Amino acid sequence: MMENSKSEILNSKQIQILKIQNTKQLEERTLKFAKGVIAFIKDIPRTITNIEIIKQLVRSSSSIGANYIEANESLSNSGGDRIYEDI
Repeated sequence: MMENSKSEILNSKQIQILKIQNTKQLEERTLKFAKGVIAFIKDIPRTITNIEIIKQLVRSSSSIGANYIEANESLSNSGGDRIYEDI
């Protein structure tokens, strides 16, 4: 059992719900981050050097969420709908 900030004892079902909510929040934040990076790079001048940096920046910023989802799914062995399917 676990205690929350109000010193209530949580049962296993409540703990599962909190874990799912935290997972969704992190997925949403990583998606927001990737979209923010994409919006940011639209204003960067396209020079030969910048083009390569932009490609790497987009790949690395979007892989954060993808890697988190993949790792999380392998731990839980449960699929389910993911918000990254919307990109």
